[in-house]
Formats: sequence, C-alpha cells, structure tokens
Amino acid sequence: MSRFQSIEDIRDFCDFLLQLATDIGDERTRHLLQETLAANNTSSPTERLGEALKGLLAAREMMLKDDRYSADVISELNEVIKTGQKAMRKANRPWPWSMCPFLNLFERFP
Repeated sequence: MSRFQSIEDIRDFCDFLLQLATDIGDERTRHLLQETLAANNTSSPTERLGEALKGLLAAREMMLKDDRYSADVISELNEVIKTGQKAMRKANRPWPWSMCPFLNLFERFP
C-alpha cells in the first residue's frame, strides 16, 4: 500500500521536493515547484491534485537529468505520480447513471 493516501500527502511530498531542490541549489526545479504549490491552492481537491501532478511531471523531467537526485527520491516521485494519476482517473470516472434505481423509476411510470 502506498504511503500517499490523500491529496495533502502529495502536497507534502511537493514541499519535501521543494526543500530538497533548495538544499542542493537546483533553482529551476525549486522555482517550478513553488509555482506548482501556489497554483494548486484552490478549493477543489481535483484541481489541487491536477496542478500538483502537472508540476511533479515537469519536475521529474528535470530531476532525471540531474545527478544530484538519488534513485530513491526518483522512485518515490514515480510512486507519487502513479498514485495521483490513479486518483485523477477515479475522480474523473463517469457516473453510472443507469445504475441509479431512482432514475429508472421515472422511466417506468410516465
């Protein structure tokens, strides 16, 4: 089971990556993650998750090219992205209206 169970867990990981990028002097990734955290300060959980994922995907591209990031950090980043993408698919899944019994009631009785 993933340790990233909520949107806040993913945001916390963004904060961790931001601090790591600051500590090692990676200004491009730091700036990108700061913008990501500022952009996903909305009231909609799905929007927050979507913005966090966009930032993490872009940060991953930069981090893969930088030898200062360990394989463990990259692996954990991949886990966060995978978990977030699953949550987005689940959130955007169409509602099965045909399964709602109260809607079928109206069809039976004109």
